[in-house]
Amino acid sequence: GTDCFVIEKSIFENVDLGNLFLGTIPFPAMLLTQTTYFAKEARRFESFELNATFHLGDEMIWREDESLITLMKLNMNNAAAVFNLEWKKRCNILRRSTAKNSLIMGQYCMNLRRKMDMFREGSKFYAKIVHVISPYGIDNCDAHFCPVNLVMGSMLRAAEFSRSPRSPILLATATFPEDAAAAPPDFIRLPLTRSTATEYTNTTKALPFIQDIFDGLRNSGMQYDYVIYTNADIILHEDFYNIVRKQIRAGYDSFQINRQTVIGGNINSKGDNLNRKGDPYTVQDLDEI
Repeated sequence: GTDCFVIEKSIFENVDLGNLFLGTIPFPAMLLTQTTYFAKEARRFESFELNATFHLGDEMIWREDESLITLMKLNMNNAAAVFNLEWKKRCNILRRSTAKNSLIMGQYCMNLRRKMDMFREGSKFYAKIVHVISPYGIDNCDAHFCPVNLVMGSMLRAAEFSRSPRSPILLATATFPEDAAAAPPDFIRLPLTRSTATEYTNTTKALPFIQDIFDGLRNSGMQYDYVIYTNADIILHEDFYNIVRKQIRAGYDSFQINRQTVIGGNINSKGDNLNRKGDPYTVQDLDEI
């Protein structure tokens, strides 16, 4: 972390941090940018170079505190006011220089810009995500074992585990009326009206059209920035949505995640995969799966 500064008097007297306040980013990045700009010989010592300062606790805990996230957004606006007034011009000039200190300074400028872009209102840090699947009912399916129950149970668990209180995960199901009962009440319902059975005369199997699923979401009035679609037999890791957010914040605006195929060690006469106890898998076995 950037949290200990030693500043010579003439440099210190040139620092202007506007209305930036302590307790949230990006005040360290702004202070680092300004002090490096005015310095004749600047240096940033990394964590284990001098072994002089230490930090206790989880430095990322603020990401789970709604009140601190609100304050951070205010601080980002304060940083933008300072940056756009004077420092944007200075950083642009320095980017054209090949001097060593100017290159270092350019890195600090880019880091400050990145933080302001990442955490401003409407940025990818606060991306609203909706996850839609199209589950189906299974005749004579054990209520605890049905694969679709495992899938949606894993989605509910991953959504609960998601560490973004400001932008919770929205879960949605696109189903035919006869399959609507397969979706838990926590899911937003997106009704489907046509299928392969209604559109083709040579089949009675009712499969949904993928565009109908997407159109149902588009026309639902739901607010979202990113859409996740998975097939109805894909089980999620409990950290799934945190993993997705990490890739979004890395800059990806479209990506595909390949599955791992889990082959159960025990299979009963009906073809059901069994847990270690010899019973069909339930939501309680997600960690084992």
